[in-house]
Amino acid sequence: MDALRRSLALTSRCLQDTGHFTPLPPSCADPPTPDTAAPDARPVVQFLCLRYLAPGPLEQIPCVAQTRARNRCPRPVLDPDALPGIWILAPLHPDHDPGHLPLNELWLALYDLTHLPYSEQLRWRAQRCTAHATTPDAADIARTTWEPFNPRTHHQHIQHHLPAPPHPARPTTPRPPRPRMTDSHSRVLICGSRRWPWPDTITTLLDRAAGRHGNDLVVIEGAGTGAASAAHHWCTLHDLPAWRHRCHPLAPAPGRRTRTRCWSEAERNQRILHDEGPRLVIAFHENFHPAHPGSTNDMSRRALTLGVPVWLVPTADPDKSLWLHLSYYTCPPPPAPRPDQIEPTAVPPPSPAPTRLVPTFNRVPHRRPPDPDHPPTPRRHTSRKEEAFCDRATHRTARGR
Repeated sequence: MDALRRSLALTSRCLQDTGHFTPLPPSCADPPTPDTAAPDARPVVQFLCLRYLAPGPLEQIPCVAQTRARNRCPRPVLDPDALPGIWILAPLHPDHDPGHLPLNELWLALYDLTHLPYSEQLRWRAQRCTAHATTPDAADIARTTWEPFNPRTHHQHIQHHLPAPPHPARPTTPRPPRPRMTDSHSRVLICGSRRWPWPDTITTLLDRAAGRHGNDLVVIEGAGTGAASAAHHWCTLHDLPAWRHRCHPLAPAPGRRTRTRCWSEAERNQRILHDEGPRLVIAFHENFHPAHPGSTNDMSRRALTLGVPVWLVPTADPDKSLWLHLSYYTCPPPPAPRPDQIEPTAVPPPSPAPTRLVPTFNRVPHRRPPDPDHPPTPRRHTSRKEEAFCDRATHRTARGR
């Protein structure tokens, strides 16, 4: 029977390839087989450059934080108002050996979160909702249920087609939309000197921006001294919510004793530009120069490299400002003229003033060059007793004078 089945299958395949035989399409009334059923409820999620197997559907992944009533938080990790991920088709791990698995396709559908900010990926890794993500002091009542994805042991959860959108439908009842971080086109980053002497200038500019953009204005600052302190005070005075007042203090990280302040500030500046995505950088510095080291110079250079415009305010008058360009950092300074290219001047340069000779006591005596005709006589080695006797004789002679 096996040989007959193989011969019939080979004949049917040849007839299909030549077009002489067309099989009947499957009937729509037939019940779905287990292979064509809905995909498995444990998708693969990718964040922090790693792949994990979810404990269940994305909408049902619970938060592991503990509430004030000492119960488990009922909110899910997937928040419709937070930044969403995307479903993509990605290849399996490069170490995957297709001979160990009965798979014909080497692609899998996964929920990708690598394009989100680093803080949002940490929230998914900690398996916390958006409410408990900002309260790190809240304890965990359960352990996280992520499993490192392994294509050999989790092959039954691999899906080769993109599923339906995971987000549920929006409710029909009208409600005011919650503004998102990336929806605002008026995200302003304030940086500047730690000794900025005119805080009223920052207040004036922020008042102008608030009058133009209204409630869409988002202020990003580093909670430092000087210019950042004035921006922080303005946000506190106007009682801005957390999504409009983005504060990034320079927290002491592990290994701070072995790292300089400039290194930590450079990391903080890069993280702010990557996570917050400002549309404008306003730098307040009374003595700004591209060659001078500092946090303001580093932030301006990084922002210009990413294509973010930078507006420099060097004085107390906000109208006397200028736009910075990347050419200030990339163009080298003009070379100094060579001595043979310096044009002669009509007036000779003034001669240097005569220096006064100040006697020094610990000066090394001048030694004459050796004379080959009169070699120096070798010095006789003296003992310690003879040296002490000479010192006492010299002291007595000086005392008698």
